[in-house]
Amino acid sequence: GFLLRTAQARVVRRAVGHWAGAGAARGFDVWRDRASHQARLRRVCGRLAAQWQQRGLALAVRRWREFRAQRRGLRQAGAKVLTRWVSGRACASLDAWRDRVR
Repeated sequence: GFLLRTAQARVVRRAVGHWAGAGAARGFDVWRDRASHQARLRRVCGRLAAQWQQRGLALAVRRWREFRAQRRGLRQAGAKVLTRWVSGRACASLDAWRDRVR
């Protein structure tokens, strides 16, 4: 009678408690997975935003390097032309001097 009913009630209460605990555990697992996923999305989006912001800076630095390389090339070409011109003038002067000395 009574003892059987109380024992059954205890078993039923324990089973309900396990089910409720399992439901709560499942709910917690779902919440934890979603929170983890959202945190990952925030990290990934933050990295993408940083890359997009730095893209403009990288473009500016690349253009500056190209400008410097072009300027260096023009300076070297100018120096080469000037050297040839000066050498040519010096050769002409030496040739003229040699012709007069003979």
